[in-house]
Amino acid sequence: MVRSQKPDLKTIEPYDVSFAEIRSDEKWTETVQKIATAINVQFTEASNQLPFVPFKEFQNLLREEKVFLFGPSGCGKSRTIIELLRSKNASYDRIFVINPSNPARLDSGRENISMLSERFGPNDLVIWDNFPEGLVKRDLENAFGALEIVNARSVQNLYIVLKPTYLELYRGLTMGMPDIYAHEITCDLETMKALIKAYGRDVEQYREIFEKYVSANIDTIARILWQKQPLSLTIVQYYKALVGKTNLTQCDECDKVFHSLDEYVEHDKHFHPRSIDAAVNSSKALLVAQKCSSVYDYFERQFEVMKNIGGRKQDVDFLYSLRFCYEAGFDRTHTSIAFLQNGIFGSTTPQEPTRKMGTWVYLSGQNYSMHDSAKNAVRLTDYSRMKIISYLADHFLEIIPKGNAELHSLGLFLGKNIEFIPNDAGRRIVPDQIYGFMKKNAVFERAFGRGVGENLELLEEALQMLILEHVDTDIEFGVGLADSLGERFMELDDNNRKRVLKKTYHGMLFARYLGQSVGRLYGKMSNELRSVVMSHGERNPQFADGLGMGLGYMYALLEPALQDEIMHKARESFDLSRGLGFGFGLTFALLQEHDAKNMVSVANKNSELDVGFGMGLAVTYSNLPDQLRKFVLDRVATDCEFAFGAGVYGAYFYKEACPKDLFLLLHSNGELAYGLGFGFGATFFYLPEQFRSELELLIKSNVKLDDGLGSGIGFVLKHLPTEVQERFIGKASASNAFATGLGYGLGYTW
Repeated sequence: MVRSQKPDLKTIEPYDVSFAEIRSDEKWTETVQKIATAINVQFTEASNQLPFVPFKEFQNLLREEKVFLFGPSGCGKSRTIIELLRSKNASYDRIFVINPSNPARLDSGRENISMLSERFGPNDLVIWDNFPEGLVKRDLENAFGALEIVNARSVQNLYIVLKPTYLELYRGLTMGMPDIYAHEITCDLETMKALIKAYGRDVEQYREIFEKYVSANIDTIARILWQKQPLSLTIVQYYKALVGKTNLTQCDECDKVFHSLDEYVEHDKHFHPRSIDAAVNSSKALLVAQKCSSVYDYFERQFEVMKNIGGRKQDVDFLYSLRFCYEAGFDRTHTSIAFLQNGIFGSTTPQEPTRKMGTWVYLSGQNYSMHDSAKNAVRLTDYSRMKIISYLADHFLEIIPKGNAELHSLGLFLGKNIEFIPNDAGRRIVPDQIYGFMKKNAVFERAFGRGVGENLELLEEALQMLILEHVDTDIEFGVGLADSLGERFMELDDNNRKRVLKKTYHGMLFARYLGQSVGRLYGKMSNELRSVVMSHGERNPQFADGLGMGLGYMYALLEPALQDEIMHKARESFDLSRGLGFGFGLTFALLQEHDAKNMVSVANKNSELDVGFGMGLAVTYSNLPDQLRKFVLDRVATDCEFAFGAGVYGAYFYKEACPKDLFLLLHSNGELAYGLGFGFGATFFYLPEQFRSELELLIKSNVKLDDGLGSGIGFVLKHLPTEVQERFIGKASASNAFATGLGYGLGYTW
């Protein structure tokens, strides 16, 4: 019935991720360029291919089907992926890029990773750059779970690149996955020297500099740069600094301007001798190597300098616009950036930015790109954020992107910057045109709420109160906000915790999702905080339901004494029981057979836990093996409570993409049909128009589905606009089943 081995830290919670799908072109080089653009890799400059020096393990990587690369920023991880593809010249049916840096102009979207992985085929390539970027929750357990879902599929190649921020936290993450070959990219002194030589000889604009200044002292230069930062990006920055010094340059210490590298060296030798190691020859290239900043310090300092030079405003605005495009998911083509820069800052894009700011930007296909170190140095100031947000608010419907991945990024960006959103719309938190769009797009609305939750306690008191008012009326916003606040619950001070917990008595889904996130932290809380949380669970059914969901999800990792305490409380609370069942359902596929049988036995004796059990298994249904899908369908056929729960979340979670195995049973299983109707009703306004029309036809011949639809709508009716409420109340007068359900939903929540 279930897997025979129980791994550690494994979860199958659903994860939403952005992705792009690329079809292989007849010319493999063009396909590789599309991939390079999607993952923000520079491997050409001025139409010349930038050199690549294979490291010692590169040939081993070519033989591996699944690879996990890690190392510091700038070491060449993403470039390695491109070189692996160029070396293979492989024939793939499709290439899936998870968390693309630039999804514009590609077939992109945002989808549950379990459902997305179902599309992977044996002849496909899957790339996840900057893992776990793209996941909403990036703790060790969730990262491991997401990695396992992707790894479970049979594909031709799987390439994963770890984001440097998580280098130490995730070191050893793949140890429990022997089919994934993990490799740390490092740069030894020999490789550093080879890179200096390769760039000097193969890149036309560096050739003369290499022969004149570098080649004679290459060993010493390599050691100096290697000791500063052993990265391939260090070499690029070094050559660009040399090019700058051979042209018009300025002394870093006294601001004197020079017209050649020779003048600069002579000046430095006579007026600033302390800056040169006396034991080292004062050659031009050695001097530049010694004075070279680390990659990260260099960009931060240079951007501050650039901002203070009046004649560089155009360049600064360009970099701000490019950084905004990265954060909000906008197209990074010249046309797009020029349009945004002019609209936001009133300035024009520099002519040939890659020539004037080659240290900062490069072209990847048609898109401007920045290396991470440069991008991270361009921090948006409050003034620039205000300008950007004001422009977005005034022109929102004109420039809004189309893909779900881009909409998710834009929602997060707006939410994180909510204090800059101009708004004269009474008690609303955003202008009418943004609010109107938000109510038609659940992905955007939930992401917006999540972004707001990341900084809620830092906002002005009046804005905080207004935001919390909206969890009562804007459901998806409240869910995103609750998720974000729940994950940070232990970071909040007592006053903010009290304020957030108070709102759980008004927003139904807000209460459940906050409870779920808080429940997952329960094992890490102090006894005093656990007591506070559980006291609210005893008084608030929806919060208790969510709390149980979180506790059930983490149950297997809790201490035995705490497990016993939770089960004791569950026997006294139907809502906590139902939530626990949901959490158990999410992790059921990971239990050993003995534990799984015990779980089923508990569900057989507790009807509310059984409902939740069905809900949790419905959420994971698309990722279950065949034998467990059969278990779910058999139990749906014989267990009313389980069938109802499976129906609710089969519809609520998947919406119009409800698993066919469940949807096809709506005419033969009344409890499942009622549950499906309930789930569709609760999310009715986020369903596509065509699917709504199909439901309207189905309910004419299915009383249970109609009853459930009424119940689901009744649950959320008080959150809907007055004219919509009146429409559904009018519908109730024409259908007894819908009226019964609507009355039940209203009575439960009003």
